[in-house]
Amino acid sequence: MASNIISETIDDQYPVAGVDNNSQGFRDNFNIIKTNFTEAKTEIEDLQDNTVRTDVDSDMSNNTLTNANLLAYTVETNASIIGDADRTVSHATANYFKINLIDTNITVTVSGFPNIGKKGEIYIHLQGNGAAAHGVTFAGLNPSSAPSNLFTDGNAAWTGSVVNVSTTTSDAVIVKAWTINGGVDVYLEYVGLFSAA
Repeated sequence: MASNIISETIDDQYPVAGVDNNSQGFRDNFNIIKTNFTEAKTEIEDLQDNTVRTDVDSDMSNNTLTNANLLAYTVETNASIIGDADRTVSHATANYFKINLIDTNITVTVSGFPNIGKKGEIYIHLQGNGAAAHGVTFAGLNPSSAPSNLFTDGNAAWTGSVVNVSTTTSDAVIVKAWTINGGVDVYLEYVGLFSAA
């Protein structure tokens, strides 16, 4: 953004020492200074309202960041959710969700995806409670809160949109859900069953 602050029009040779100076020159300089202070206030407030800061969370409002080199970045995770009931996980709150101690058949609904034309993805980490294998059914919500069209990756672990969690509590089933049209179509990938080494 180009600045509207103009310093070149200030007459820095005015007033002239030892001369009876016309007061118009003072008024001109003060008017230019006042105008610049007004512009500076506007520009500073714009920076305060619209720039990324390092001391607070910043909302980029879906603006595009280009030619960026990312180093040591993270994605937001959601603390463990107890799997004793149906759950909704939203892309708007985290990119990785852990649902553990699953003790019944539950449905996990993915929602809150970004606008059409933006890819949004969520990883869902599933762990059982060790008592029995339970099925996790996946569902999705599109921007109008209607059910999503679901597509699975063809992995044998799927039965329709259902995967089973292991009876071993240390085992984790990871599923990735993503969309490019706000959740109208949601793609489900069975990433795998991960066991302690």
